[in-house]
Amino acid sequence: MKNKNTKDVLIISLKLLVICAIVATIVAAVNMITAPTIALNLKLSTANTLTEIYKNDPAFSSYFTGDTAFEITENQESNEYVVKNNGEIILSCSDAEFESISDDITNLYVLSDKDGNSLGYCIAIEPMGYKDVVKMLVSIDSDGIVKNVKIVSISDTKNIGTRVVEDNKPPSDKNGNKGWFLEQFIGLGGKDVNADDIQPIAKATKTSKPVVEAVKTAVEQIKNYIASNGGVE
Repeated sequence: MKNKNTKDVLIISLKLLVICAIVATIVAAVNMITAPTIALNLKLSTANTLTEIYKNDPAFSSYFTGDTAFEITENQESNEYVVKNNGEIILSCSDAEFESISDDITNLYVLSDKDGNSLGYCIAIEPMGYKDVVKMLVSIDSDGIVKNVKIVSISDTKNIGTRVVEDNKPPSDKNGNKGWFLEQFIGLGGKDVNADDIQPIAKATKTSKPVVEAVKTAVEQIKNYIASNGGVE
């Protein structure tokens, strides 16, 4: 009887092992198929967010006319985004080599004109929010001052973590807008980006606080990059 029970357990274990192997193979195949599409969609979202950041910035508005926007270069494996005028690249946002100060930072971009002159920087950073990663872009000028903060994508809990982009107003401002939380960072430098100086979102502090730290980290990263490279000419 004991041998029979042992045999049954082995058979069941073998069946479970085969099922797990089949499921793992299916998951791997699905990931292989969907990964390029997911990566491309993220690049497109980043291009759209870069356009939103810089198109309304007086320092960059001259690069945008009509429907002009950042687009992915022909080499979709690269992390470069460009603005073209009559087929000529007049503004580029290119991935730079850097020594990261945080695992949350995924890219450091240098904005350059057609002559290669540095016009500013942008950090792609992904802090952990309430329950999921928040993909952000932080635009920073050559003096280490925050120009803009935008969310590229957020899949956090609806009406909790997502309030960093959806919240209509701060408690003290009845006429606030949905961008009020992120707009607080504009004009701040590294020493000014502090959780105590930023009005958090009520009942969404587990997402708003990591965003504050992410912006602070982004500024520190750019200051380190500038100090190490003397800027990018």
